[in-house]
Amino acid sequence: MPITTDYTARHGDFITVAGTLTVTLPYAGPGTQGRTVHICVLSGTITVTGAQQVQGATSDVITEYGHYTYTSMDSEWHRAPMGAGGGEGTPATTVSSETSYGISPAVGASTNYAREDHTHGSPTAPVIPSASGSVVSETSYGQAASAGAAATFSRGDHTHGTPAALTPASSVVTETSFGQASAVGSSANYARQDHTHGTPTAPTVPGPATTVTSETTAGLSPAVGVATTYAREDHTHGTPAAGAVSMTQATVTLPYALSTHRVSVTDAGVSPTSKILLSLAGVAETSANSSDAVELLAMQALPGSGSFTLSASFLTPVGGPLTVNYVVA
Repeated sequence: MPITTDYTARHGDFITVAGTLTVTLPYAGPGTQGRTVHICVLSGTITVTGAQQVQGATSDVITEYGHYTYTSMDSEWHRAPMGAGGGEGTPATTVSSETSYGISPAVGASTNYAREDHTHGSPTAPVIPSASGSVVSETSYGQAASAGAAATFSRGDHTHGTPAALTPASSVVTETSFGQASAVGSSANYARQDHTHGTPTAPTVPGPATTVTSETTAGLSPAVGVATTYAREDHTHGTPAAGAVSMTQATVTLPYALSTHRVSVTDAGVSPTSKILLSLAGVAETSANSSDAVELLAMQALPGSGSFTLSASFLTPVGGPLTVNYVVA
């Protein structure tokens, strides 16, 4: 008896159907390639569908009597143009050419079937280059890379050669003295890994000094010295003892009230080479020309023989007695 209601097929089924119904094909995926489902259509409209595409679409509708075979193509179902009656389909009268390279694959949309002895053609055979009869030599260092222009191909076992092996050095430039100039050299030999140029003999290192030249008196002359020992970081030569400073006080009379004065001060200890330090002496505030009362701008002493000249400048005129302190050196 034919099946007249919707039916879910299994791999390898041979079923006969009639009427209007849907046949759902089983899974067509990896591992199912080549498995078939045979459907014999007696009459009606049969819709064949499944989880994967059927005949390049979501479903395949059959309205003609015949025997239809559906084959799993590992990812879809394909209906072969075989059987009896109208189910055989129409043979193709054209073919898709494949006579050029790079054609993309296509499942196609034609409902005609390809004849058993059909062919798509093939691309023209490419021109295969001949084997090279020569090779570019690479037996020297520093050759530039080149893509080449030859139309021939290199044989699988070809070789370009290699540069000659380097020779190890049998001598070395000595560096046993100080002050040698650097040099890149010109030898074509290579230096061995464990080579050495030698080094200069270690210089004699002086020992530390155990004595020091005393500088505890004034007026010593400088001297570079002749010792072969070195002075320690914390050495000292000593210094002269501090001397006593003798200060003299003198009162001079400024005859007129002026802003600038020059007066002579007598002192037997003064000579033309003496150095004289001057300052105003401190006197009572009630005394004339106390240090707080005068506005001194400058004061200096010009030494002579047995005396010196005192020069003083004031902001406002000053006259009368002026007491100063001085030291002669």
